[in-house]
Amino acid sequence: MRVSLLTRNKLGFIDGTINRDTYGDKYANLWDRCNAIVKSWIMHNVSRDLLCGVLFRSNACAIWANLHERFDKVNASRMYYLHREIFTLTQEMTSVSVYYSKLKDL
Repeated sequence: MRVSLLTRNKLGFIDGTINRDTYGDKYANLWDRCNAIVKSWIMHNVSRDLLCGVLFRSNACAIWANLHERFDKVNASRMYYLHREIFTLTQEMTSVSVYYSKLKDL
């Protein structure tokens, strides 16, 4: 999502560097339009179960902060699973490059 927003020059809407107050009343309509576009992109890329938490936020930055708070946590069971997968990974009949790629992914 961040790469997609960066390519469209809209990353500032989710990281808070582009806010409505910066542009004043003259460009408020343009900011609202771009903010709505970014909100729409986010809403179309989250599951339906998460939409109720996203739908009523005022701007894209608030939506992003909410999603970040919910999902940017390290889970101990997930860490255990990943460590176990790394330690039990074997090359078997795959090439070194495929094995290394799997290891890097984990």
